[in-house]
Amino acid sequence: MQYWSLYFFAKFALYFNHAIKFSWVLNLLLAVCVTISFRQRRWRIAQQSIAAIAAVALLYYESSLPPPARLLAEIARMSSYSFDYLLELLSRFINLWYVLVFAGMVALYALLANRLRLSSFVFVGILCIPLLAHLGLPARDVSIVGDDAERGTERDPTVMLNTFYTEQKSRELTLPSVAQAKHPFDIVILQPGELSWDDLAFVDAPYPKLLNRFDAVMLNFNSATSHSTPAAKRLMRGSCGQTSDSVLAQAAEPGCALFPALKQAGYVTAVVMNHNGRYNQFGATISAYAGTRALEGKWGSVNMHGFDGTPMYDDFSVLSKWWSKHHTHPGGKPIALYYNSITLHDGTTIDHARPINSVQSYKPRLDKLLQDFDHFITQVEQSGRPTVVILIPAHGVAMRGDTLQAAGMREIPSPRLTLVPVAVKLVGIDRKQQAKPPLEVKHPISYFGLFSLLADLMADNPYEHSAKSLSERLALLPETRFVSENENIIIMQRDDGYVMRSAEDLWIKYDSN
Repeated sequence: MQYWSLYFFAKFALYFNHAIKFSWVLNLLLAVCVTISFRQRRWRIAQQSIAAIAAVALLYYESSLPPPARLLAEIARMSSYSFDYLLELLSRFINLWYVLVFAGMVALYALLANRLRLSSFVFVGILCIPLLAHLGLPARDVSIVGDDAERGTERDPTVMLNTFYTEQKSRELTLPSVAQAKHPFDIVILQPGELSWDDLAFVDAPYPKLLNRFDAVMLNFNSATSHSTPAAKRLMRGSCGQTSDSVLAQAAEPGCALFPALKQAGYVTAVVMNHNGRYNQFGATISAYAGTRALEGKWGSVNMHGFDGTPMYDDFSVLSKWWSKHHTHPGGKPIALYYNSITLHDGTTIDHARPINSVQSYKPRLDKLLQDFDHFITQVEQSGRPTVVILIPAHGVAMRGDTLQAAGMREIPSPRLTLVPVAVKLVGIDRKQQAKPPLEVKHPISYFGLFSLLADLMADNPYEHSAKSLSERLALLPETRFVSENENIIIMQRDDGYVMRSAEDLWIKYDSN
């Protein structure tokens, strides 16, 4: 086995440090394979080559890295990454402690290889893994759920998921016309990426002051995905119930297209970004879903650059100049604006600032973003136009990891990533309530619930004296069970915690802590 012992000892260390899972059967087969001795050199080369490929593939399978298909797609996009960002990404996967431990293993191997039969220790270690797991000492909790007692019942995760999708299919909103409204209001939807409740807690800003300017805050809103383009798609289909990722990839049904429905209801619709939208064809995708061309905010000043070196426009500069030009309501129609910001996205650099990585710069960028939104809301108030402002982040940034996913990774759409701070403000309503903390929605909610509120506001205009109170409206918002998905990985909440459908199509317990 020779130096292969190092491979297995390193995996033992990673396993007991909660860094990987450990498939003892596959590792046992690999260990047996590398102990077989061949006399002919060509067979030895073939054996070692096959074993090396198998070892890398097995370690990848046991890690928390993204599925191979997504990794290959991401590698193709890496050609656009800046050199500094590539180095930053590489540094995240190099743990200095692991490097030191491995160096110590190499030193011990050099001292003991000729004195002890290390392969025996390898086999003992592999065979001890299932024994330790049986005694309740696994490095990671991968307990399978949905056993024979639950299979086919309402507690079977597969049954629960299918029931969820069936219930969601019946949900569809009809947005009432505002053509004859006495006080039509504008709609501004602000969607920054990479901002979750957990991210706020991590940077010691669990409840930013900006949220106090809103009239309602949704504490349990699930964005249902941890990637930007799917999040934007789900928002644009928010007038219907939640769909699976496979359905999301298809063209939306006419009744499920939010912005075309707003246009039909009497709004002038617009999509604006503080970036060029070329990465992952975001701009083209959102243009298709919104039914209007997404505009790059080139009129804004530039104070940051993205991970690919492209300019990122100042949020307040873009919003302020656009609002000043368009809030006059061409043709007398109200405006519905969707604004997408990547100020908080990974790899963003701040111009004319001391070079720091994107993790260290997250808090300064967050402060700047919230300040920009704060100033913009003030501008909207000063314009005198009744406006419904909705803050709805796309997903979190994963400032910290958990037992199944390393910090910075977003392949598993965990609650830390998809529970985001959503808030609604009715600009132009003067009431004493605004001096108090905003109303809170604590029950589980998602896009359909949020846009049910918008539809209700359109049907029963809050700017009319006879309109019902906001608290009454919030109490009636439909709940949505927590189901988040990225392609074939799904996180779902049950009464006993979270469960995950893995890439291997197994349901396992998921520890969100």
